[in-house]
Amino acid sequence: MRRTLIALAALAAIAVPVGTANAAAPPKLPKPKSTVIKPNAGIGKVALGAKMKPRPKGWKNPFKCMSLQGLNGCVWTTRRDALPPQGQQGIAGSFVMVMGRKRVAGFIVSSGAKDVDTASLRKWRTPNGIGFTSTLEEFVAAFPTAERNPSTGSYKLLANGNITVFVFTNNVLNTIEMYTCEEYRDC
Repeated sequence: MRRTLIALAALAAIAVPVGTANAAAPPKLPKPKSTVIKPNAGIGKVALGAKMKPRPKGWKNPFKCMSLQGLNGCVWTTRRDALPPQGQQGIAGSFVMVMGRKRVAGFIVSSGAKDVDTASLRKWRTPNGIGFTSTLEEFVAAFPTAERNPSTGSYKLLANGNITVFVFTNNVLNTIEMYTCEEYRDC
């Protein structure tokens, strides 16, 4: 199932939009009341396992929504050119993605694969202060029980039937992925 979740993220650039924000409005990240990223739980008041719709205040107007094999997802970004051309990978600049079937099954928050932008994510942090300018050393000090994946260099936390994966680029936090183990299946 993780392949489906990753495929949904990759599909963002080529899928037929299910619903998109006003074409005239500049793209922007969601603005929930709280941007606290609670590993294995959710972001602010949006929890893993919560109903996908209606979207709560602050999570309206995604840049693009798509569907793949019954899994629905929406992405918010700061750039109109964020999504790669068909056949290419890597979202430019920061983005937030929420996905699931009838319930929230995953989140991805990233400073981007290309043209990394940490400034727009400066308020998006874990309760113990780990954010998108945090170093690997700071992360390990904050989450000493995180398990390192030797093949990818990412770190994971498992709890409450959920998994959170922290991905680093040049020893700086780049991406946080959070999934229910039901959807992820690699828990």
